[in-house]
Order: sequence, then structure tokens, then C-alpha cells
Amino acid sequence: MTESISPEPQSPIPNLPISNPLRLLLFALFIGVSVDVLFYNKAPGISFPIFILFCALALLVSLFAERVTPALSSLWLLAPMIIFASFVFVRAEPLTTFVNVMIAFALGGLLVRTISHGELFRFGLIDHLVNYVLLGIEILFRPFPFLWDVSKQAGDKESGRRLWLPVARGLILVTPILCIFAVLLSAADLVFADRLRDVLKWLNLDNIPELIARGILILMATFVAIGLLAQAVRPFRKYNLIGAEKPIMPTLLGLIESSIVLGGINLLFAGFVIIQFRYLFGSVENITAAGYTYSDYARRGFGELVLVVAMTLGILLALSTLVKREDRKTIITFNALNFLMVALVGVVVVSALQRLLLYESIFGFSRLRTYSHVATIWLGLLFVPYIVALLAGRMRWFATGSLFVVIGFGVTLNLLNVDVFIARQNIARNGIRLHTSYLVTLSDDAMSEMIALFKTAKDESLGAGLACRVAQMKTEEPKLGWQSYHLARQEAYTQLKANENLFLQWQVDKQNTVMVNGKRTSCRTLLASYVLEPGLTSEYR
Repeated sequence: MTESISPEPQSPIPNLPISNPLRLLLFALFIGVSVDVLFYNKAPGISFPIFILFCALALLVSLFAERVTPALSSLWLLAPMIIFASFVFVRAEPLTTFVNVMIAFALGGLLVRTISHGELFRFGLIDHLVNYVLLGIEILFRPFPFLWDVSKQAGDKESGRRLWLPVARGLILVTPILCIFAVLLSAADLVFADRLRDVLKWLNLDNIPELIARGILILMATFVAIGLLAQAVRPFRKYNLIGAEKPIMPTLLGLIESSIVLGGINLLFAGFVIIQFRYLFGSVENITAAGYTYSDYARRGFGELVLVVAMTLGILLALSTLVKREDRKTIITFNALNFLMVALVGVVVVSALQRLLLYESIFGFSRLRTYSHVATIWLGLLFVPYIVALLAGRMRWFATGSLFVVIGFGVTLNLLNVDVFIARQNIARNGIRLHTSYLVTLSDDAMSEMIALFKTAKDESLGAGLACRVAQMKTEEPKLGWQSYHLARQEAYTQLKANENLFLQWQVDKQNTVMVNGKRTSCRTLLASYVLEPGLTSEYR
């Protein structure tokens, strides 16, 4: 069955040069300077949402200045992009922060590539891939012709005389006057002198290598910003959807071949599902009677089952492209076999989650298990847009559905608050060993739970770890600028200050070590946190 693409009217940006390259260069330079001010030697915090807002503002103003009407079908991307950027300021857990940053940048890149032509909701998966490749290529090469246009505009006799000569004369005249007035005003007012000294210290004129490094950073960020803004306001050419008019690959398979492939896989999956209902979804006695321990059966196969689910989705997408579906019988048969496979895969997803739940009931929650839980659920939900696109005969819809699945995955991680979830679940597990040495490595998100637990349990590892957190706070807090202000970090600092007296028996020395169970341990070792958690025992991992 050939997918039809409705011939929607398009209003692509005409292939015209940028009307005022110098103005666009100033916008790009504004972004470059903001990168230096917000991020150079700064811990992430409120700086990231401010930076994303600056980028969005520069993009919109550039479009307005070049009289380009933003496509509404792409403009909505601003909302989730800013939301994920704001989550960087709220959540401290490392993978959640990484996901927030990557999704914000990915949505921003998609916005840049589609805001001029409005074809986002007609993109297929290959269109998304190609546009991200083109995004990188234009970032690398688009600034060169743009800077040539800037040099031509600056070199124009009339504009050069009107702009550059007055600017140069003004700078020459004002520089000595500013120096004289600065010296006199500093001598007249001590507060002003202190503020001027702070400005000179911020400029760091004594450290030439650092100034050079920051200058290079600004130039690189400006270069990237030029590539992004230039391709947003003036694409090289009208973008043509890949496979919209003619399929990318010929339909090589018929009903018989596809039925054999889908039928064979469905039979295998059906056998697996029967086993799951007897053993995994049944009673513990069924597992032990087969010669397995409860933990061994739960531990085995989670990764393999997730891989099976991912491979199945890939096979279904490939068959939906390669199988010829022209008559009603073929369409009904193919769709029915697909629907059956998706139903069986749903049981496989539930089986994978059930194994994880069994493992967690024995050994508790960790970051890796929590990530796996959320990712597996959303991987299973990817089959929903696939089925919708298949039944509607519009396989391109799957790409849009996948975009919303990615956004849903990111939102779920943030709303779940991974480290708080782990702490609460593990603390609530009565009668099962609590790994406080693991809890103390969690991020500032879970500080309330850690302090509340210590007040009731008075655990040695937890107390020493929190004492190290207090020492770390006293060392880092004075060095953090306003750019690093972070909601979770600030709340954790407030709670640690309020409860500092609880950890006085664990003194952190000048070598940043503390006594834990009679052994002096480095705070760095005690608080070491890894996404894959190699420090845990194999059972707890």
C-alpha cells in the first residue's frame, strides 16, 4: 500500500541573501558572550534555562528582523524546550540532567531546521535523521559564506564610512576620558572604587591565557550560533520530504513472505508467553519446582527481553516499508498479524518489567533499575503510534509519535524525581537490609529523605556521608556564582545548615577524610556516585 501525502500548500523561505548579515552577527555574538558568562567554570544551574531563553529570543528576533513568519507547526517546540531547560535548574540527579540537556538541544535543533517551512508533522523517521545531519553540516560550513557577506557589507564604501569610521573615532576619543574619570571617581568614593576593582577583577586582566581561552570559547560559540541562525532564517533550499512522492525502497515482499515471517515470530512469542504465565506470572512454587531460585529467575533475561522488543519494532517498521499492500485482503491480513505481534510483545514488555520488580523486591531500587523501568515502559508505548500509523495507512505518523514518546520519557524522569523515588522506596522496605552507603551517594534531590532517615536510624555510614556533604557545602558554596544557583542544591544546603549539629561526631580533617566504622575513609570515595553504580555489590546492582 502506497502511503499518500496530502499536497499541503507550502510557503518556503525564498532563496534570498540575509538582508542584514551584520545584525545577525550581533545576535550570534550575543549568544557567544552568554556562553562565556553563563558557563565558563560554572556549575550548571539557572544558567541553562537562561541560555535557552536567550537562544529562543535571538532566533525569534532574527526571524522578525528578516521578515520570516515562523511556522506554527514548529513553534510549539519552544514550550517543551524551555520546560526541559528549566528542569536542569530543578533536578540534580545526573542522568535526568543529561536527558534534560540533550532533549532541550534536540528540540532546539529540530526547531531551527523546521521553523521556516513548517513540515515537522509530515516528517518521517529518515527526515528526522537527515535533518539532524544537515544541522551539523550547516553549523560547520554555513558561517563561512555568511562571514563573507558580513565583510562585503562592512567593506561597502558608504556603509563603511557611515559606520566603522565614526565608531573608531568615538572609541579613540572616549578611552582616555574614561580612564581619567575612573581614577578621579575612585578617589572620591570608596564604594565606587571597590565596585570598579570588582569589575577589573572579573575581567581578569592579569591572566592572559585564561582570557585567550575565554575568547576562543566566545568565538566558537558565536560560530555555532551563526550556523544555527543563518539556516533558520534563510535555508539553502526548500526541503523536500524523503519518500513522500516516491518510496525510498521498492516493495519487494508480498503477503506470503510477510505472513511466514510474522507468523513464525508470533508462534515463537506465543510459546514464550505461555511459559511466562505458568512460571513468572504464577506462584513462586512453580519457579522453585523447575529448579531455579526466585532471584536467579528474576535476574536473568531482562536485557535480552528489552532487546527483543526493540528488534521487533525494527522488523515491523522494515516490513511496513517492504511489503506490497494493494488489495483489501493483503492489508487486513498484514495488519492482523502486526496487531497480534504487538499484543504478544506487550506481554514480553510486562515480563521484562515483572523480572525487574522481582529483583527489586529482593535487592531494592537503584538508579540503573529505575532508568530501566521508565525506559522499558516508554519503549513498549512506542508500539502505540506504530499501530495507529499502520491502521491509518500513514506510516509517517510514527515519527511524530516517536517524538512525543521521547518527550514523555523525559517528563516522566523529572516528575518521578529518580533519587527521591529510590530513597523512599528503599527506606520503606521493612525487614530488608538498607544500603545506607548507597543512599548517601544520591544527589541533592534526596537530601530531605537522607536527613529524615538519619534522625531515626543514626546510621554510621549515613552520618559520615552527611558530614562529608556539610564539609563539601562549606567548600563549594562560596565559590558558586549566581549562574550556578540550583533549586535542589540550595534546598539541600539549607537543610544541611539547619541540621549540621547532628553530624559533629564525624569530623572531616584537612585531607578531606572521615572515620567510618573505625576506618578513615576519603569523602571522595564515600560520596562517589556513578550512573552504572560499579561500587555496589553485584547483588545490589
